[in-house]
Amino acid sequence: CPERLAAAPRGAKCDFLAEPETPHFWDPACKVGLHGCLADGKHEQCRWCGGGAYSDIPCPASRVCAFDLEPATPYYWEPACEMGMIGCLADGQHVQCRFCSSPPFEDVRCPEERPPAEKQCTFPLHDEPSIPLYWDTECKEGMLGCLADGVHAECRFCGEGDYENITCPEPTTTRPPAPASPRADEAQVLAAARAARARSP
Repeated sequence: CPERLAAAPRGAKCDFLAEPETPHFWDPACKVGLHGCLADGKHEQCRWCGGGAYSDIPCPASRVCAFDLEPATPYYWEPACEMGMIGCLADGQHVQCRFCSSPPFEDVRCPEERPPAEKQCTFPLHDEPSIPLYWDTECKEGMLGCLADGVHAECRFCGEGDYENITCPEPTTTRPPAPASPRADEAQVLAAARAARARSP
């Protein structure tokens, strides 16, 4: 199945003292503070995926399945796979590694690839960073803060940490404003009612 994640640089890999059970992969877009990053405690690009607290982070199958020879049959990482389910244990090592779409696995549909949204920061692994960000049409890969989502060069960090010298426009695109609390609304209504009574003859 096609994947949009950039390949790891030559020689780049997670470095654990003992290989963990939770799957992991090298994600060049990972930054400290994003969910699952810094998995090995050494490299911020080392990322947990596909299980436990990280089940919301899909594992790129080409990096976590372990085939001696790359198969012609498409495959993906399926956290819900169990022994005996059709297509599971595709690589003979990981139960979650699953064949799909081609005979005799045509009943197992491969996940569909969704193209990233245009002119909008997109986090394909379901993260939203705590650092503010915005869309900067003058941003280019290599400029400070640009390529914040790992997909669009125009997506730019700003206003905090290493990016404090990059001024954020108002408003930034990090998160929607919090709704007003019911207690605050009630207090405003009561205050307005008292003011109206005070003005009445």
